[in-house]
Amino acid sequence: CSTDAWTIFKHHHYLDGSINKASKCWLIVWNGVVVGFHAALPLPQRRDPPLLPAWRGHRTVVLPDFQGLGFGIALTNELAAMFAASDKAFYSKTAHPTLGNYRNSRTDLWRPTGYNMKNSKRYEKLLDGNNLYDDEFLKKHMNRVCYAHEYIGPKSSTPAFVKEKQLKTKITFEE
Repeated sequence: CSTDAWTIFKHHHYLDGSINKASKCWLIVWNGVVVGFHAALPLPQRRDPPLLPAWRGHRTVVLPDFQGLGFGIALTNELAAMFAASDKAFYSKTAHPTLGNYRNSRTDLWRPTGYNMKNSKRYEKLLDGNNLYDDEFLKKHMNRVCYAHEYIGPKSSTPAFVKEKQLKTKITFEE
């Protein structure tokens, strides 16, 4: 999908509703109904020593009526596996405790980075008024604990994701 699909989801995201136009985006469809969205961005990589090309999660939203059913976990796991199948590293950061704790417990799929379970001290440095965010936003988020992980699980066996994955019923991922 394109970043235009974000308009359906932006009001349900805990940050500011913006999206990077360079994002690659996917929808999660359950029984013909769009229930979730994920966007990822390429990460610049150093050349010496060379690293795998990498991507990072940018926005993940599951619509409120469908939260708690495992869609966010299924979506990010499948997308991370797809990137791994393309020999690309995938990193994800979230403030959502359920998703973060799931990744902390699934050491077969996700490895914590040095930023895991840290608060956003960088926001304190931005409280000078010369930034994109207002002080109210910065104060609200500067003590928020975030979970940061690198995907280390298996590669997806299907290049176009798992077309039919059992999650109480059929779900599909659409690019």
